[in-house]
Amino acid sequence: MTQVTVTGGQGNPAAVITYDSQGLALMKAEALAAVIDAAYTTAVYYNHFEVGQSGYAIIDPARVGSASDVRGFSAVVVENDGTPTSVIGGGTPGGQIVLAGDGGMYFTATSGDVTVVAGGGNNRINLAGDSGDDAVYIAAGDNTVIGGSGNTTIAAGIGDNTIRLGAGVSEVYDTGHDRVFLGSGSETINVGAGGSVDVFGAASVAGSGVTLTFINGDERSTVHGGAGTYHIEAGAGGGVFKGGSAGDNYLVAGSGKATLFGGGAGDTLIGGSAADRLVAALGNETLMGGTGATTFNLTVHDLPDSAGSGTMDSIYDFNAHDILYVGNAAAVNYALETYHVVGSNGVFLLEDGTKVTLEGFTGTLNHNDLK
Repeated sequence: MTQVTVTGGQGNPAAVITYDSQGLALMKAEALAAVIDAAYTTAVYYNHFEVGQSGYAIIDPARVGSASDVRGFSAVVVENDGTPTSVIGGGTPGGQIVLAGDGGMYFTATSGDVTVVAGGGNNRINLAGDSGDDAVYIAAGDNTVIGGSGNTTIAAGIGDNTIRLGAGVSEVYDTGHDRVFLGSGSETINVGAGGSVDVFGAASVAGSGVTLTFINGDERSTVHGGAGTYHIEAGAGGGVFKGGSAGDNYLVAGSGKATLFGGGAGDTLIGGSAADRLVAALGNETLMGGTGATTFNLTVHDLPDSAGSGTMDSIYDFNAHDILYVGNAAAVNYALETYHVVGSNGVFLLEDGTKVTLEGFTGTLNHNDLK
């Protein structure tokens, strides 16, 4: 739980807003407005003039129309049950908190630290022009959230949401069916119970690139890859996950069926307890089988490097129930012809010159092991 104490112009506390990481405001906008009205008899509904000395803006769309500029206020209460409202906020020293009902809100932040808590509706929260530290918590609805260049925390609720991350450090808590477009910063996505996510990375990003940490929940999700380096845990939901093109990705399957794709050189792909597929990318890759039947796919144009020494893939925990997928009958025959044991490891070659090492495996290979 997170609590924010809203104080008046004289520093006296008027109300405490409590909300959880999914954006469920335990004191709704209308209730808070009533508390503020009771605490400050000078409080009036905001209509493009100052709200006494309390520092609050109380927006009632039925009274003020469809748009309000509340920049500079420390706390904004939007009584928008059933009525979508447009709000321009931010620009407040010490930060601004905006608490809205469930009618939907079009909110744009211009600067400063902003926290937005919405009860529901279809919201559009645009932080793109803001470099402050922002947080967005929405209980439900089909929402669009656009992150800024500062540190951003987003929990968009249980609807079908679109989230576009910015250049700062971003943390997303997902319980809906969301599409997340990565930005150019360091980004973490945590998927809760019932949530599922499609994650899209940019093909290229200026600067040092993206780092993504993705922790899946109990539903199927997809990470489509892009620029940067990714740490992905597929969890109970499983799905399809591709690492970033910068390489050095770390992808781990869980109890749900998963397909893990390397993204660049130096990746580590680890199988789980289901029938997983691990797909090696360009460069030296490390693939580890899980307790389930694992298919190791070694056919992704893993070409020798310019020095002619060839690339090397290392496979750990290869067992009799696993499959080495090399592409076609000619590739299978070539792998079997070149297979030999060196010390405690089995070794064979792909047709492109890639050396594959079966770490700790000294048994024989046959046509049942390769496809």
